[in-house]
Amino acid sequence: MKDAYISGGYWKVTRNGKVHGVHRLLWEEAYGPIPDGYVIDHIDRNPMNNELSNLRCIPKGANKANTVSSRELPKGVYSRFAKRQGVTVYYGDIRMGGKKETHAPTKNLKEVVEWAKSTHSRMLKETYGISNV
Repeated sequence: MKDAYISGGYWKVTRNGKVHGVHRLLWEEAYGPIPDGYVIDHIDRNPMNNELSNLRCIPKGANKANTVSSRELPKGVYSRFAKRQGVTVYYGDIRMGGKKETHAPTKNLKEVVEWAKSTHSRMLKETYGISNV
């Protein structure tokens, strides 16, 4: 699209004084209006990739659940210092669509990260019918 520019990591265009996300315009041109409560998601999480094969229309909650966090630990993995043991322990806590799953505290970070990734993926599928990349 000509006159497109990057803002907030997304390609945008201004039409009739209103700013539009290019991904939304491309979706609507190909498939029609976006239903209320839905957003256009970049499957590969790259907001610069506006290929139609990389876009999907999903509920807002599913889009939020499928975002990448800027935290040092992966989404759903938390840490705390266990004073009695003198070590950092890791635990898991994932909430989605009114459901909650947890992983007990452990010193094994890899175990909790693997649990979080598989649990997050399963809950996305069960709650919203989508898979993450």
